[in-house]
Amino acid sequence: MFEFSEWAADLRYASLPAWTLDRARLVLLDDLGAVLGAAGEAELEAYRGRYLGVGGRHEATVLAPGFVMTDRFGAAELNGMAGCWLEVDEGYRLATSHAGIYAIPALLAVAESEGLTARELLEGLVVGYEIAARFAHAWSFPPLAIHPHGAFSPVGAAVAVAKARGYSSSGLLRTIQTASAFAIASPYNHATGGALVRNVWTGAGARLGIMASELAMDGILGLPSSPLDVFGTALQGEWQEGALSNGLGENYAIESGYHKPYACCQYAHATIDALLELRARHEALEWAREVESIVVETHPKGLSLDVARPETTLGAKFSLPHAVAAGLAYGTGGPSAFTRASIEDPGVRALSDAVELRPIEEVKEWPEDRPSRITVRLRDGSEDTAYCATATGDPSRPLSRCQLVEKFVEVAGATVRPQGARGLADQILGMPEDLLVRDLVRLVKEAA
Repeated sequence: MFEFSEWAADLRYASLPAWTLDRARLVLLDDLGAVLGAAGEAELEAYRGRYLGVGGRHEATVLAPGFVMTDRFGAAELNGMAGCWLEVDEGYRLATSHAGIYAIPALLAVAESEGLTARELLEGLVVGYEIAARFAHAWSFPPLAIHPHGAFSPVGAAVAVAKARGYSSSGLLRTIQTASAFAIASPYNHATGGALVRNVWTGAGARLGIMASELAMDGILGLPSSPLDVFGTALQGEWQEGALSNGLGENYAIESGYHKPYACCQYAHATIDALLELRARHEALEWAREVESIVVETHPKGLSLDVARPETTLGAKFSLPHAVAAGLAYGTGGPSAFTRASIEDPGVRALSDAVELRPIEEVKEWPEDRPSRITVRLRDGSEDTAYCATATGDPSRPLSRCQLVEKFVEVAGATVRPQGARGLADQILGMPEDLLVRDLVRLVKEAA
């Protein structure tokens, strides 16, 4: 931890490679779109209204229609919840972590309330992303036991905020120790089971991260052993020696992120790539009437998404049968394939019941570690197959800058106008280092 804290305290915007800063802006754009896009989700809207009815002083903006201001903790929490709701936020590919959405909501709230600049925001994002990704490397949990949103969001948020505020190496070290003690148990089956509380973990982590960064300065601390106590002993993670210090400054974790073209768990993305390829060959097919069976061969993590009839929108995003059925029925893996209406669609349900999951043989090292093959058999006895070795959006098959802007325009459309979103994307990707985050938030409001 000491080596990381020293490195993080010394890191400066001017020393970061142009490619790293560009990646940070793209992550900010992608995750900001995810926050804005979830504004109209019924459950989130209800909780937001309840919170804002009793919220604190006006420090930071809730990125939803009306752009109400509340205290920094509440803004971070509400924006953090929204950021993972649609399941379109950016993720880290080399270990299980969504480090950007752990850092950004807390950073935006603190930077707006304290008059910080884009320079400090991006420094905080790079460092907060790095610690969350390295924690994901450092502790290997039993397969599909712990969801990273709860485990790593407090430390990612806390370190991002501490860096943006200019903490010393000792202050960063105390922050890491304290935030580690706030880790949320976050059992993975809450995602596959569709428990909407899973969407709260990133928001809770944002709130706890800000709190940890402030407690650390007031001497309310965890133990030096807190990271090992929590992630090793309590959560039973297997420690990877050197994961927190090896190669610091040689490369940056934020350079190895992926961006989602589809609004569901990334473990399903290769399957959606394959089914959309197959579907394009049979545009005139009436899928619900003519399909007899669908066999999906996929990697071990994809096999965990086996709930055939999910009950919530989150459950749909973690259901491979639903993703396949909705993708075939609607021709998309976007947000419209995972709505309440899609869950209740009789045609989608019929197709979902026809899906059989099987293990695939062609599992290799990254980037071909999450392959999928789909075979559709029709009632007339004919069948067709499509295969995908690596999903679109992976760092080895990245979305282009233009595709990311178009995704932002589409996803953020729940809150901002399409033309406004396009201009806002250009402003975020080109923002000068001395731009006040308050002015960045103002640009978001003007785009609405």
